[in-house]
Amino acid sequence: MSRTLLPLLTLGALLAACSEGPSLATPVDLPLPAGAVRIECRVEVAVPAMTCAPAGAAAGQGASIDLILGGQGTYLRLSNGAITVAADTLSTPVTVQNLTAQPLGTPDGTTVSPRGVRVFFPEDPTGGVEVGGADGTEMYTAPSQPYYQYAGILQPHQVSAARTWRFTLNGASSFTFTVYVVAEVPSETGILRFRRVEGKVTPRTLYGVGVEGDTIIAVGGEGRIVRSADGGANWTMPASGTPNTLRSVWRSGATVVTVGDGGAIRRSTDGGTTWSAVASGTASQLRGVRGNGAAVVAVGSSGTIRRSTDGGASWTGVASGTASHLFGVWGEGAVMVAVGSSGAIRRSTDGGTTWTGASSGTAATLRAVWGAGATVVAVGDGGVALRSTDGGATWGPVSSGITRNLYGVRGDGAVVVAVGQGGRIRRSTDGGATWGPAGSGTTLDLFAVGWGGATVAAVGTGGTIRRSTSGGASWGGVVRGTTQALNAVWRADSVAVTVGWGGVIRRSTDHGRSWSAVASGSTEALYGVAGAGTTLFAVGQGGTILRSTDGGAAWAAVPSGTASLLRAVAGQGATVVAVGEGGVILRSADGGVSWNGVASGTASDLYAVQAVGTTMVAVGEDGTVVRSPDAGATWAIEASGTSSLLRGVWVAGSTVVAVGEDGTMVRSADAGATWSPVAAVTADRLHAVHGAGVTVIAVGGNAAVVRSTDGGATWHLLGAGVDHDLYGLWVADAGSATVVGDGGLVLRGTR
Repeated sequence: MSRTLLPLLTLGALLAACSEGPSLATPVDLPLPAGAVRIECRVEVAVPAMTCAPAGAAAGQGASIDLILGGQGTYLRLSNGAITVAADTLSTPVTVQNLTAQPLGTPDGTTVSPRGVRVFFPEDPTGGVEVGGADGTEMYTAPSQPYYQYAGILQPHQVSAARTWRFTLNGASSFTFTVYVVAEVPSETGILRFRRVEGKVTPRTLYGVGVEGDTIIAVGGEGRIVRSADGGANWTMPASGTPNTLRSVWRSGATVVTVGDGGAIRRSTDGGTTWSAVASGTASQLRGVRGNGAAVVAVGSSGTIRRSTDGGASWTGVASGTASHLFGVWGEGAVMVAVGSSGAIRRSTDGGTTWTGASSGTAATLRAVWGAGATVVAVGDGGVALRSTDGGATWGPVSSGITRNLYGVRGDGAVVVAVGQGGRIRRSTDGGATWGPAGSGTTLDLFAVGWGGATVAAVGTGGTIRRSTSGGASWGGVVRGTTQALNAVWRADSVAVTVGWGGVIRRSTDHGRSWSAVASGSTEALYGVAGAGTTLFAVGQGGTILRSTDGGAAWAAVPSGTASLLRAVAGQGATVVAVGEGGVILRSADGGVSWNGVASGTASDLYAVQAVGTTMVAVGEDGTVVRSPDAGATWAIEASGTSSLLRGVWVAGSTVVAVGEDGTMVRSADAGATWSPVAAVTADRLHAVHGAGVTVIAVGGNAAVVRSTDGGATWHLLGAGVDHDLYGLWVADAGSATVVGDGGLVLRGTR
């Protein structure tokens, strides 16, 4: 296997143990060339601390047969634990996280490479320091380079078990070093990462958000955690390790704690980059969390209060004195306030150790609480707003100006923002005494608001994230493009077009890097798009056929002669076919100007169609396959060997691949005449399949992405790093693909 040198991975994550940890680099659109700039890490032994900065260019070619990966925060991430120094040896546990789309440490996705994933030192550390306890030496970029080996397959976005690295100091008080990571991968020329270009960060509802500086961390349904290190411009999705809904998040420096259903508590010590489970000691739903330094309190159903004195590492129960559900908690200094159902307010003056009641004067459910100094504000159902000027001891009502439920509140000094039902945002500039409206730009429910420095973020239904840099006075979305589901994509050279619900059409003229809206003239859902040259077609509900003669810049409706839903379109030259429900097949012999029905021989719904030369193959429900050898003029049913619904088909020469329900894949080597089953590598529904040469990719529900490098005969899993359902894709070459899906998602797969 040949070796490809990518941007070099350096130990930029090995910062001081007390620091936040590695910052996420903004992904670049194209891979850096060999000889990319390294990062030199400097170690100060007495502190102990490690700091890193850019250094010289990389070394040249070596003899390793594996892929040398780089790009801290782009392709991989190294993270370290506590640094210890004893008997002239410095030690620290280090993990490797795979941020690529491919599994590492395997040649085919299933076979474990005996070489595992190796982190090697291209040169000795400076100052006479030696790498101690390495697993071996090998020639990578030069002879006899020491390495640490991480055994097994490291799946996309998985974090390895920690390995302890040791350095024999030989009396050195400081030193520098760099490292590279090398591993076997299924395809060295294939896609290494997917980058979200447009669409929602996640389609799952977000219930909690924390902001500190430029870092935004939001949590929500099915254990989702999304994180931005640049104020919302780019996002990652760290694994939470739990399927339970997460409801609230709190952060102080590098320590982050999130809580949720079933007593779930997850904790991070590197600013939310990686997370670990913490035993809460309860199965109750936890709805709110807040801390003061090492003291952290979580509140939840039936008056549950859990308390930690070590930054969330361990928890004990505390008597709340109420059976009311508690939804929110706030604390400053020794004073903490929790609010809940039936107007419940509980208050502590000893950092959450003991709690007493306070009269709210309302029976409405209180959902959230926030304070600054002696001023505390609580909001809840029916637009109720309460205010205290003595640290939560006594409360009085204030008018929020609305009767919609308010779910979250946060502020900075005298400026306070409350968010709620129907996208309502209320804002106060006098510490919650009076309130006025602020436009959110959404009608979806907002459940939480976070504030840190100049950045304010609100989150809610369906992964909605709104952002303000004006103290909550004005708001914009972090989502680019549309939030309508995108169902299909077509690409030729630099032009790409994607279509979706509500007649949405979006177009790119720069290989899918940026997109703009195009007027379709239709509000019907569009399910398929295809074309040749500058002539394109989009099809959808109600027999809709749209035609463009300028590469998708402008569109016009064309009479189809049917009201049936059309799901897919394909063509060669002047001949175009569209397929849909009830086995309908329409054919045009004049470049899509006029259309006529053609007998398909089936009443089954047809979901996809592809054409190469005069051969056309369409697939659909109950494993239906119909095939035309004469450019769609006549069709015959072929036995697919499966009864599963087939949703996607791809044709290249005599090779045809169809995919569908429960990860079903079938393949033909004779242009669709006969079919054989292919071993499934996922149980998720596969919606679409496309390829270039022998590289074939299929996408589906639950962000399923599978890849073949032998024309669909065998497959392995990829990782897209999102949690959306994926509906359509276009493979330009082995290392480039465009994927679209739920929530207006557009992904670019690149090297």
